[in-house]
Amino acid sequence: MQIKTLEVEVQWPNHLSVRGLREHVVSQLRITGEPLRWAITSIKPADDIRCLRELNVEAVILIY
Repeated sequence: MQIKTLEVEVQWPNHLSVRGLREHVVSQLRITGEPLRWAITSIKPADDIRCLRELNVEAVILIY
């Protein structure tokens, strides 16, 4: 087991509400490991082409 810190960009689709955002971010972090702590550090607004917002997320994850 090891603990790792990382910074990732997570796409936030426009159809996803703020209430569903936590679950979405955690599911994206779980691709790498088990998130212990995380924070959204910035949000980039949606562009017209992809209709996605981007979140910068800093996280501490546990890798088994």
